[in-house]
Amino acid sequence: MLIAIITSAVVGSAVAAGLQMLAAHLERRARRRELLLARALDLAKARTEFIMRTADKTGATATLRDDIFLAEGYFRWLSHLMDHGELPAEAHATEEASRQGLPKR
Repeated sequence: MLIAIITSAVVGSAVAAGLQMLAAHLERRARRRELLLARALDLAKARTEFIMRTADKTGATATLRDDIFLAEGYFRWLSHLMDHGELPAEAHATEEASRQGLPKR
């Protein structure tokens, strides 16, 4: 009887520890995505403000994309950067096109 009680306690403790580890992993993943989204929104807002200031100073016209579309791209790029340690090829192609004054692909 004592062995059954001890075995039950050990199994229960192992299951609880496993569930706690899973919950911690899911919470970290959700927090990471939340932070990436917040930074992507910050970058999108900063980009829009930069374009507006530049257009005001130079008198040029500027076409602005909605911040949410910019944030989507920044989120993908930041996620790829976090996962792989480098930006995706899409980001490099966009940067190169921007330097050359070409429309984005």
